[in-house]
Formats: sequence, C-alpha cells, structure tokens
Amino acid sequence: MFKNNIIRGQATTLISLVLATSGCGNPTSHDNFGGNGGNNELGGFGDTNEEVCLPNNKLICGDDNNVYWENSCGDLESIYQLCDQKIESCLDGICKETCDFTAGCDDDYGSIFCDPFGYENLTQDCRWEIGSGLYEGSSYISNGKLVVDGTSAVGTSKRIDFPEECKNNFEFELSVKSYENQFTNGYRIQASDNLIIFSGSPKVPNTVGLHCPGHELVYTEDMDLSVDRIIKIEKKNNGNLDLYVDGNLKNFITCEVSQMNNPFLVIGSLEKYAQNFEVDQVKVRCLK
Repeated sequence: MFKNNIIRGQATTLISLVLATSGCGNPTSHDNFGGNGGNNELGGFGDTNEEVCLPNNKLICGDDNNVYWENSCGDLESIYQLCDQKIESCLDGICKETCDFTAGCDDDYGSIFCDPFGYENLTQDCRWEIGSGLYEGSSYISNGKLVVDGTSAVGTSKRIDFPEECKNNFEFELSVKSYENQFTNGYRIQASDNLIIFSGSPKVPNTVGLHCPGHELVYTEDMDLSVDRIIKIEKKNNGNLDLYVDGNLKNFITCEVSQMNNPFLVIGSLEKYAQNFEVDQVKVRCLK
C-alpha cells in the first residue's frame, strides 16, 4: 500500500509538471510544484534550502576581550578561553600577551624588566599584581614612585623571561628611600632560582641584608637609609651573589642558586613586617 501511494504521488506530480510547462491546467505557481514543499521542490517533502548552523565553527574575540566559539551562521556561542585581562588581549581569536615589561624605560643596559613608574595608578601598570595571593596592603604610585606602606607588597604579573645567556649573568637594581620616620628599618633582598624579593626588614636596622637558600643572611654596615640609595644584586658565572649599594660592593654570598629560571619579582614584605619606603627605577638586566 505504501509503495503504491508513492507511485501514485510521483505520477500526479509528473502530470502537474507537464501541464504547467505546456500551458494547460491551472497551477498556482511555476515555483512551487506539489503543495507545501517550498521553492523549486517537487513532491512537498520540506524546505531543503533552510540554512543549517554548524556549531563551534570558528574562534572569535568577544566584546569582553575573551575568546568565544562562533557557529557557521555568525552567532556567538559558548566561551572558549578567558584571557588574563592584566597582561593579555584577544586578537584574531587567540589570547595573546600584550604587556610590555620594558615599556617606558630609557637605558642601554639590556633590561629584560624595568619600571620607571610613569602611570598615575598602579592598577594601570600591567607589570604588577596587587592585593592578591600573599600580597596585601596599600602599595601605590605617588609622584612617579612606588610607595610600599604597612605590610603591603606587589608582585610581577607573570614570570620575568630570562634568555638563556642571562640565567647565570644578571643584575637586579632599584632606587629606594625610607621615609624619615621609618629610617631605622633595614632592607632585605632574597634570591632563589625562581623568586627575587626586596622588602623592608626590622631585624637589623639601618642595614641591607642579603639571603639565598642554604646560607645565613649577610649584611652591610650601618648606613643612613632615609636618603636615596641605589641597591643592586649581581650574579655572575663565578657563583657569587654580590650586593652593591651606590655602586660599592658591600657583601656577597657564594650562592647555591646555579641559575635563574624565569623568576617572579616581589617588592614588599611577605612576612607582615611594617615598612614604609618608596622605590624608583626597578631594573633586571642581562650582563654582557
């Protein structure tokens, strides 16, 4: 019975087609033969020209700077990847790093990280994270300098990328000044294979301490820290981690850190020490 109905339907359609093309009969439309089938269809089996939207057709950038799937009809679908809004932008459907760790620096020393603190607000500077993880408090920029107050700290928003030739030959330098009512506090620099920390420290006032894993802290002599000081650590192939203040070698450690493996940089206390100092011209450089 089902087969016979199909045959009869095909015959009816064929007759209608002949009548339409010969001018006989009265078909209602030359574009719609056989009822509800849609344009240019024979037999009324549905509109096969209806567009089918294929999901997950391509990756695009959303208005919120994240990566989304788009279907073949151009409709936005589910999110594919969240870009790090601090250091990345969505470009051509990919999260790409756009934070320049040497932006605004004016030196000829091969800096791989530097910050002259030229922004009005620290949150505008993609190089730093504040108020997350171990870092808390009220670090901020004032008059072109980073102020580290209370128990606050800031850390780089990502690791500093050390080229292979820098891992055994580098230096970290900054200009720092303690506020006058806090000048009895000291400073401390700690270096490991993946972390450099510069912080205030009350343990030995009026000195700068140096530390790396496996060694006791070593210190400079007493000095006035209420004036601007340029403090630097230098690592060379000889294994020493040298400490300089205002260009003068003050102490060193034969450090077990064989090389730097793309470290984070932290400025401020991770041990809840009260501190009150200002920093300028932070630099990490390769030594030639």
